[in-house]
Amino acid sequence: YTEDFSKIHYGTKITTVSVLHNYYEDDVLALMIIRAARSPSTSNISKRLFTEQMRSWYLEGFNPEEVFGLLRLDDAITPLFENPLYYVWSNFVVHYKGLRPKEDMTHFAVLREYYNEDNLLTILFNAWDAPYTKNLAKQLLDDQLEHWLKTKTDPRTVFSLLRVEDVAANDIRRVLYDNYSRAFARLPKKRKTSPSNLN
Repeated sequence: YTEDFSKIHYGTKITTVSVLHNYYEDDVLALMIIRAARSPSTSNISKRLFTEQMRSWYLEGFNPEEVFGLLRLDDAITPLFENPLYYVWSNFVVHYKGLRPKEDMTHFAVLREYYNEDNLLTILFNAWDAPYTKNLAKQLLDDQLEHWLKTKTDPRTVFSLLRVEDVAANDIRRVLYDNYSRAFARLPKKRKTSPSNLN
C-alpha cells in the first residue's frame, strides 16, 4: 500500500519503514526485520525494509554515533558483538561512509564515544577470545594502536591499560604492547609509524 501511495503522490516520504516507525522504536523494528530475514516467506521484504531503514536514518540526518544510541547498543545486556543489532549498526556505518567518505565516522571512533578505554579494551579482549568475533576484535585493536600512536600515548600508560604485567609472552595483551612499544620508538617528531599487524 505504501509503495502504491508513494507512486500516486510522488515526492512523499511515506515508506513502509516510516509507517512502522510510528509504532515501533528503532531497535525493536530492526530486530523485527532481522527475524523476518530468517523466514523464506519474508526474507525478500526484510531485505527491502533493511535498506529502507538505512536510508531513513541517513535522510533524517542521523550519523553512526546517533544510530548506535537509537539501537540502544550501549544499554544492551547482550555482549556487544553478540548482539545482532551491532551488525545492523555496522552496515549503517559502511552505508554512511560510502556517502560521506571525508567524515571520520569509523566503527572505532564511535565506540570510543560510548566506552572509556578500559571498558572498550575489555570488550575487545573478550571478542578476541571468541573465534567468530576474533577478526572483528583484531581490526578494532589495530585501530586502538593507531589511535595511541596518533596521540603519542606514553608506553607506560599503554602498559597499564593493557594490564600486561605477569601475562604470558604470547598473550594478546603482551603482543599488543610489544607492537606498540616498537612502533612508538620509531615515531619521528612530526610523523607516526603504523604498528605491525597482529599475529
